[in-house]
Amino acid sequence: MSSIALAIPHSPWVPERAASMARLREQLGCCDGGAPYEAPYYREFTDREPNTVWSEKLWTWLRDTGADWCLQLQDDVIVAPCFWPALRAMLSALPEDAGVVGLTSVHPAAVEIARRGHRWYRTPGNVVGWAYALRHDAMSDFLEFRAAAPKEFREANEDDQIGQWARMT
Repeated sequence: MSSIALAIPHSPWVPERAASMARLREQLGCCDGGAPYEAPYYREFTDREPNTVWSEKLWTWLRDTGADWCLQLQDDVIVAPCFWPALRAMLSALPEDAGVVGLTSVHPAAVEIARRGHRWYRTPGNVVGWAYALRHDAMSDFLEFRAAAPKEFREANEDDQIGQWARMT
């Protein structure tokens, strides 16, 4: 069974985000504020800092755990019922060359794809920051690429950086 590291950027100073985070912890099965059983590597990033700063800290921590999969969920995401079994089933079904998994989508064809009975689709780099997972090797490659990238790349929104890297590589 693959190991999963879970990182959640959280804004506890915003009352609505604090309430949402409490709900999310319950949905994920966190015990007394601790890690959920399914993700022994667990950390909430709560410092007040620009997304370019917290995202780099978050990604580096995920990579440094050595977990097979690096999972990021935003503090206001609502996960599906049976989230952990569904996530594990998806991750185990992926081909080896699939290094990035978007767990949410705003793709214009997503509804039509689902209506036709399909549950998966691949895009060249459409990653939404609410929820995504990267294989450990992909996270390492992304961070190496990012370190050498121009300043404009590193200052883009965090999900745009991963999406752009996925498209380029």
